[in-house]
Amino acid sequence: WFGYLYTIPETRQFSLYQRLGYRDFRRVFHLKRDVCPPRGELFVEDEARVFLEDGDKVRSFLNDVFQGYDGFIPFDKELWEWRKTRRPSAIPAKVIARKDERGLPEGTLTLTFGEIVTSSGTEKVVFLSDWVGLSQAAKRKVLRQALSRLEGTKVDILCPVDNSEDWNILGEEGF
Repeated sequence: WFGYLYTIPETRQFSLYQRLGYRDFRRVFHLKRDVCPPRGELFVEDEARVFLEDGDKVRSFLNDVFQGYDGFIPFDKELWEWRKTRRPSAIPAKVIARKDERGLPEGTLTLTFGEIVTSSGTEKVVFLSDWVGLSQAAKRKVLRQALSRLEGTKVDILCPVDNSEDWNILGEEGF
């Protein structure tokens, strides 16, 4: 068994976890997109290619994409429901996917809705995860589809330090 732990490098917590045996595996940045005013564009021309919660197709797509990743646990039906479609009501999630001309997923991401406690109080935030696509263009489109549904909401995502292609897309979208 092993798991991932996200901490800020060079902090006391980071040092503590290193002493407990955790190792620095991969550095990621926590990117934030503050509340954006509505842009008035819902990408209507692409709306026919978006589908929500088509569990079997999206689950299979994610399993195929992530199968070579270190530590990935394939989504069986039970895990899919627990992580995606039947989450606790306190932290619900929604899966957004784009389909290609054959009706198969070409990009997907998961929106998890929650709250964070800050020095000024509690804030609503949406965390993005499992953001993948068959191409960078597909990733860009599924991200835009998601963000167009989240205007007026703070959005967070983790992104590896060395992934310049994703950094470019995220930067274009205000992260």
